[in-house]
Amino acid sequence: MAREVVETDLGTLAAVLGILAFVMVLVDTLVLIGAVSALGRLSRAFQTQQNELDSRASLVAPQFSAVDMDGNQVDNQSLSRGLTALLFVSTTCPSCSATLIEMQALKHRARDGIVVVCQASPVACAGLVDSLGIQTRVIADEAGALGRLFGVDTVPFAVVLSSGTHIKSRGYPLREHLEEAASNHEEVRDG
Repeated sequence: MAREVVETDLGTLAAVLGILAFVMVLVDTLVLIGAVSALGRLSRAFQTQQNELDSRASLVAPQFSAVDMDGNQVDNQSLSRGLTALLFVSTTCPSCSATLIEMQALKHRARDGIVVVCQASPVACAGLVDSLGIQTRVIADEAGALGRLFGVDTVPFAVVLSSGTHIKSRGYPLREHLEEAASNHEEVRDG
């Protein structure tokens, strides 16, 4: 009889512990979902804030000069036609590859409107260009000088220049900004 009571008590205890474990997992899951949701809202708010510079003030673009991987000069003057997006990426950044693949969807228009600034050695940048079939101008910025000049502290990062002289927007590269830069150059060529 005592043995039956102990077995019943152990069975009840196991059931209660199982229910408690389930409740704890459920509560942890809800807390995690809430945290992810809050971080998502903060991230979107930050991206929006970073990408709305042009509506508040137009910043003068720093003077710069670089040579792309084809040996062509890229500077403020060479970017003086409409909008140009400087797309800062790294060869070790998974989200940069995703952004470049997204950019490739614009490849028929992007040649003049987007300049990829690869923060790696020329050899590593060439590997990235080849592996993704990038068909736009690419600058290897191994020492990060161009990134520092434009205040880039994370990748991927886009700086949209207006006529090469003013910063229209800066922040996480949004597709609509890349499309706008690519379309603007397409219209200049056609018109």
